Amino acid sequence: MTALRRDIENAASGSDDECHAIMQQLSSIRGAMNGLSMIFLEEHVRKHIAQGKTEAERERAADDLLAALKAFRA
Repeated sequence: MTALRRDIENAASGSDDECHAIMQQLSSIRGAMNGLSMIFLEEHVRKHIAQGKTEAERERAADDLLAALKAFRA
């Protein structure tokens, strides 16, 4: 058993209040990461896709973005 899994199991075996607090923290972390991802994606689209000098540059940037989005979903 990994140390992280053991720590999670120990935390989950605590009181309902402790479990609730951990779930709130995890939700906050996920929300922060989603927000950061959207900021990054917006900047990428504005700087690399919309302003690519050639069609090839814009297409490559769009392909890179789609690959990143597919990886993000996984």
